[in-house]
Amino acid sequence: MKIDLFQRIDNRTKGLIASEKVALLYNILTALIICVLFCQLESPWEMLLNRVWMLAGGAVLYALYNYWPCKATMALRAIFPLALLPYWYPETYDYNRLFDNLDHIFASLEQSVFGCQPAILLSQYLPQSAWISEPMYFGYFSYFPMIAVVVFWTLFCKFEQFERTTFVIQSSFLLYYTIYIFLPVVGPQFYFPAIGW
Repeated sequence: MKIDLFQRIDNRTKGLIASEKVALLYNILTALIICVLFCQLESPWEMLLNRVWMLAGGAVLYALYNYWPCKATMALRAIFPLALLPYWYPETYDYNRLFDNLDHIFASLEQSVFGCQPAILLSQYLPQSAWISEPMYFGYFSYFPMIAVVVFWTLFCKFEQFERTTFVIQSSFLLYYTIYIFLPVVGPQFYFPAIGW
């Protein structure tokens, strides 16, 4: 099967694609957060400038696609917002740490629902169990290669699904990042050692 990434597309996409819209929305949301928390953040000017560079990068790729509409330039447009995810992820902590921690609410909720703390119970029954923790770490690490495989598979084998695929991945991560920003919890593995078992 021959795939020509540089052959011009006759019915080109007009306007922003879905993953660009979601990235733009997240960029605006976090820029507003930066402005509100300006005095509390370590480098707010740098964070705002990075958003300008992100917008400029997206605009250049948009112009490139309009000049030469093909699968390759569409791929660049769709992959660019995905490439920003590693930048945005650590930044969520910069916002998250400025809000009051809510672990006590979730620990109380678990206690009332289960009558115990499931995380503590699990660690008692499976203390330092590598056969549980290592597959969990591997599953978490697998996100990144899995995303790359799915994105490039749709690019080369199911191009009609490519734009939708990148949108779903982009939206999922940005929804998670947004929840993490406004729901500051660290989880039982950090919370209970800090407050005591």
